[in-house]
Amino acid sequence: MTRLADVVAELNSPDPQRRRETVRALARLRAFEAIDVLRQVAENDPDEEARVLAAAAVAFLERAQVEAQQRPPGAAPPPRPTFRRARCAPKRRLWARATSAPASSCWLARW
Repeated sequence: MTRLADVVAELNSPDPQRRRETVRALARLRAFEAIDVLRQVAENDPDEEARVLAAAAVAFLERAQVEAQQRPPGAAPPPRPTFRRARCAPKRRLWARATSAPASSCWLARW
């Protein structure tokens, strides 16, 4: 397993794609320790997309940190959301338009 310091060191890579991937990885890992480093990336990175991603990652991590602090000790984290209905909605609308059927007749909506 890679140490957090090794991952943060990737933010100094000359490759902007690698820096973007590192920002995404730090957000996915919920690396609260990296918030200050991500703030610096959001302010100083030469790549605009990396700056935007870093700012979004900082906002996400700060929200996640507040939620983690408000959760009682020993409590399980909230379940990850499912996206079945969200993926179904555009297909359901298209199918309903094409067949003049009600939009609620999508087979995934019945799950």
